[in-house]
Amino acid sequence: MYGMTPIGVFFTAIFPLEVNEQALCQQPQLGQNFEGKSSRAHIAENSPDSSSQIQRYIRLNELEPELLQLVDEGKIGMTPAVEISYLKPDEQRLLIETIDSEQATPSFSQAQRISPI
Repeated sequence: MYGMTPIGVFFTAIFPLEVNEQALCQQPQLGQNFEGKSSRAHIAENSPDSSSQIQRYIRLNELEPELLQLVDEGKIGMTPAVEISYLKPDEQRLLIETIDSEQATPSFSQAQRISPI
């Protein structure tokens, strides 16, 4: 799918081991740790992705593993996945069951309708 980066590849490319170790040791104040810029903005400067796209990647950490796998496979788009990530874990598991039984994934507008935000 155009513009989709597998999540594992993204984090491997963006967060090399020494950067992760440095970040863990410093424990900066959340969101502001690179010369007054948000960490998202700093990462975006060194990536082909925008700050908003970085925020979306981070939000995907709230998805159940099965849903994240569907995103990696390109079966669920990034924006619907972000909306789905706001569902509670038990609601996400119900969605996984529905996806399996219906053999269909939600569109962005459907994901917006089921999202609690």
